[in-house]
Amino acid sequence: MRRTKMALLGMMMVLSITACAEKAEPNNTGTEPTAHEATTDEKIQETVEAESGESVENMLGMPNPYTDHDSLEEAEEDAGFKIQVPDEICGAKAATFRNLGTKMLEVIYYDGDTEVARVRKGTGEDDISGDYNEYETEETVDAAGTQVNLKGSADGYALAVWNADGYAYAVSVTKEISKDEMLKLVEEIMER
Repeated sequence: MRRTKMALLGMMMVLSITACAEKAEPNNTGTEPTAHEATTDEKIQETVEAESGESVENMLGMPNPYTDHDSLEEAEEDAGFKIQVPDEICGAKAATFRNLGTKMLEVIYYDGDTEVARVRKGTGEDDISGDYNEYETEETVDAAGTQVNLKGSADGYALAVWNADGYAYAVSVTKEISKDEMLKLVEEIMER
């Protein structure tokens, strides 16, 4: 996957240099670029975005700080701590297991190619959700003796964050769910 990204980025650089060189030469024909020429860069960018989930502009010069693993156990071993997660969230199974050094574990749930949910556990007490959206509804509730901050809208909740035993937790879903469903997820993730 990394080689594919590097090859695509290399192709984009070559195309960019070629495009700059063509612009430097006077265009005596008075014609505009063909549809094929105009969309080549767009197609490469779409391919990179589809494979990585990030735009090319955001990827340039920034190495992926996460280490992907084939299993949750491998990610936990690399991080040096464990996380309890449900087998499924909203009908989707855990598919991506990764860590950010010894600072955070992340499990991502997919339905096909569509992300459904994300669960994170990290050291410290800062909000590790990575969700900087402003929500119309926010409330703090008690879940098994722990204060949990829920965020969402009148339609339901998309994010829950909390702290326990020196760790920060976050669970986010792409489609809002009811308060009861979110609290059930939180309780499944809480260490016993």
